[in-house]
This record gives sequence, C-alpha cells and structure tokens, in this order.
Amino acid sequence: MSYVLSAVDTTGIQNYIFGSNRLREHVGASELVLRATNEWIWETLKQEGLRINWQLGQQPRDDSKSIEKDNLDAEVIYAAGGNALILFKDADMARKWARCLSKKALTEAPGLTLLIAHSASFDWQPEDMDLREHVEELFSERLTQLKRTRVPSTPLLGLGVTATCQSTGLVATKVDNKDNIRISREVVAKVGILEEAKKRFRTLLHDYQELDLEPPVQLDDLNPNKGERSYIAVVHADGNGIGERFQTVWKGKTNRAGIKAVRHLSDTLGNVASEALQQALSGLITNNATSPLIDPYKKVFPVRPLIYGGDDLTIVCDGRIGIGLAARYLHEFEQRSIQMGEKLTAAAGVAIVKTHYPFARAYALSEELSKNAKRLSRAFSTLDWHVAMSGVLASIADIRRREYQDSALAMRPVYLQNVPTEKATEQWRTWRNVEDIINNFLKDEAWAGKRNKIKQLREVLRKSEDAVEQFRTVYQTGELPGYKTLPRLYTGGWLDNHCGYFDPIELLDLYVAPFSSTEEKENRWLPTN
Repeated sequence: MSYVLSAVDTTGIQNYIFGSNRLREHVGASELVLRATNEWIWETLKQEGLRINWQLGQQPRDDSKSIEKDNLDAEVIYAAGGNALILFKDADMARKWARCLSKKALTEAPGLTLLIAHSASFDWQPEDMDLREHVEELFSERLTQLKRTRVPSTPLLGLGVTATCQSTGLVATKVDNKDNIRISREVVAKVGILEEAKKRFRTLLHDYQELDLEPPVQLDDLNPNKGERSYIAVVHADGNGIGERFQTVWKGKTNRAGIKAVRHLSDTLGNVASEALQQALSGLITNNATSPLIDPYKKVFPVRPLIYGGDDLTIVCDGRIGIGLAARYLHEFEQRSIQMGEKLTAAAGVAIVKTHYPFARAYALSEELSKNAKRLSRAFSTLDWHVAMSGVLASIADIRRREYQDSALAMRPVYLQNVPTEKATEQWRTWRNVEDIINNFLKDEAWAGKRNKIKQLREVLRKSEDAVEQFRTVYQTGELPGYKTLPRLYTGGWLDNHCGYFDPIELLDLYVAPFSSTEEKENRWLPTN
C-alpha cells in the first residue's frame, strides 16, 4: 500500500505576530499560530472523519496505535513547536485534509500563511529504514521549494471610499471599541481569540492565583513606572542544535522505532520548555502588594509570553526583570532536559527598550542578540542583551563598534554559568558574575548610594587599567567588587581585552533580581561550579 507524508509549517510569523505595537494583537496572533499548528491539526483530521492514532484532549494519551496495525487513515507523528508531520494512508486523504486545514486557517486566522507539502507516494514497511529519507526530502526539498516559490498575497487595499485598518493598513471592517480604532479582518480574528489566550496563560500562573493578577493587555501595563523610567524587555530564547536533533534521531532505527523516537523528542522538548517557563515565572513576585513590579491599581502580571510551546520562546516583560528572567529560563531549560534524559542547551537575547519603541524592531533586535549568543557557544547556554537608549537602527556589531570600543568594554555575550575550559576569559564572562557585581554595587558600603562615584568609574574604565588603579587610589575604594580569584580584574577592571565592570554598571538602574524570597537568593538558582 502507498503512503504519503504531509508537513505543515508557517511563514512570515514575525510580521504576523509583531507587525503592530498593540500587545492585544500580539497575544491573539500568537494564540492563532499555536492553534493552527497544533489543535487545528487534530480538529480537521476528525472533521474529515479520518481514523487517527490519538484524539485531542484524550487523557491519558495513548500512543500505542499505529497506522500499519490498527487500520488507521492517518497517524500524527508530531504536531508542536510551529510545525507538524503526519503519515497518511493515501495521497487523496492527505490532499483533502490539507484543503480542510487551509480553509480553516483562511476563515479563522486571516493573514496567517500556512505551508503544507506532501511527499511522493511510497510503500510503507515499518521494519525498513527508509522513512528518514522521505522525511528529509519532504522538509529539505519540497517544503523549502514551496517557501521559495510561494507567491506572496497581495490583498486589495480598498477603494477610495474604504477606511484603512490602523494596525495593518488593510481594509477596515469594524471599530475596536476597546481602543476606538478601525481594524481589519486579520485584527478582528486576533482580538477575538483573546479570551482563549487568557485561559491558556492562566495555566502558567498557578502560583499567583491568590494574588488575582490579570494578564497584561497593553505594553504600558508591563511597567508601573512612567516616562523616562518606563522600559520593557523583549526576550527571545532558542534551543541549540534542535533541528539537527530531529534529523539525527532516525539514525540507525527502523521506521516504526524512528517514529517513536521523534515523537518522544518532540514531547520531551515541549515538556522541557513548558516546565522551564513555568518554573522561571514561579516565585517571580512575593505575596506583597508593594512589589516594585506590580502597579497596585492595575494588578497586572508584568510578563506576557508571546511564543512558547517548542524550543523557541518569546516573552515581553517589565524591562527590569528581562535579563534575570531569561537567565533563569535558560537554567531551568537545561536542568529539566537533563532530568528527562535529553541534555539540551539554549541561547537567549534580551532587548531592553522604551515602552513605545517599535515592537517589531525590538523583537528583531532580541533575535539578533540570540544569534550573537549562539556564536559564543552551542555546547553551553549563553546570553546577550542590549539596552536601546535611543531609536538608532543599526546592527549589534555596528552599535558595539561605535559605543563599546569594538565590544571590548562589554562582557557580552556571556555564558550562563562557569564552563569547563582553561581560558580565563571564558571562565569569568558569565551572567553569575554580572549579577554578583550589580548586587555588590547596590549593597557594598563603599559603593551603595554613590551613583556619581560609580558613573566616574564607568568613564575611567574607558581609558586603561592604570587609570582605574589611579581612580581607586584617589577615592580609597580598595579593590573593586567581585572576581576575587582574578587580581587584574578587581584592581584594573580589565582582563584579556575585555572590561569586567562596564556591563554591570550600565544595568544598575535596569535590574531587579527575579527572586521571591531571601532564602531563594541565598540558595541561588545557578550552580556554583
């Protein structure tokens, strides 16, 4: 019997989700993307009357059914993380289901572009080892070709008598009473799904139910400060080598064993990311109405995940907790993957920007920072960040060349924690050290409350190690805080052409440690190795 593989992917997601500066639209778009590549897969298979291996919502999940033994019409190999892979009994079923899913996306998520590619028909033998070749050909050739040759949609932007949507520029179909602006069908779909998105988000907030905090619906909700002190952070985290893992998981396995292995990897990755995010959010705020992260009048939780469920994570939050939250997520992601038998690492980029900074640009910046962190290492979790004090549009490399003396002033990107290497540079350039130095500047008797003195140190750091030592002599500060095993750093501030103090000083006014209690601060959440 001939079988067919079908793959579902998305394209243009960044523009679809982050194309406006309205958080409500980001949240709704994210929910639609998540549904289109997960719930809708199962719903449309059921709608077509196909016998499948598992029903959405079935608990406990039963993965024992297989297409070759149980007379199934289709078997979902995986549907998570923004794409799906399905094995059909014949090509007609695959094409009929694809039309059904496409129609659902067109009607319920206008503007979202789904790509569905089908393999050539092949004979299915569960004990053979050829399914891997069909999967690789489907993704690397057919789906890639579909992305390259796809003709972009060119919607009619309206006639002279039509009004335009104030978010998308498309034809407006109604007025959003919440913000009193004209919106298109695409935006109507996004805001129409908000209640369902809120329900999904509340499952992440089980630790905060008693505080009765609401999910944020506007970017202004994320930071209780106003004006010049109002910053948000866009965090983008991405797993290292996940694509390669999915490609190599089939190696040396029969077709049926390969399906089980890739399904297990997909489930493990989803569970690891979900639990890591939950744990990162857990304990973020104490049961204290005076928390600096909470507006006592609005009672809004200062974090909103936008993309989550696979190895990719994008969240927007109060600018003061973005880096700490990203670091905590990376740690939890790594630790939970080890517990589940899959050693995984990730990289994160954090863009800290003014509340009304163009959101699409902030997201692009966080993505660029994440890629920059990956260049440091893929074997270990890494972190990079940038504070955008202005609206200058330039690459991170250009900005650091101009503002940080070709990155020499910056420690960034950094390792999450100490790494097993003999290079001194790689041993001390860690987020743990940055955080420790920030805390020392804020609490050490020689520095606490002396911002002018710290600012002068920052300017002296631009010069040389000798200038730093002269500064310490004049101010009688003794050693600089931190780096107790590296004398050149705590006396001169520099080591291996990198400054160890400029980054922590820059973050002094933009950092709140994401801990819930003194005990948790004492125990730390990073290893001490």
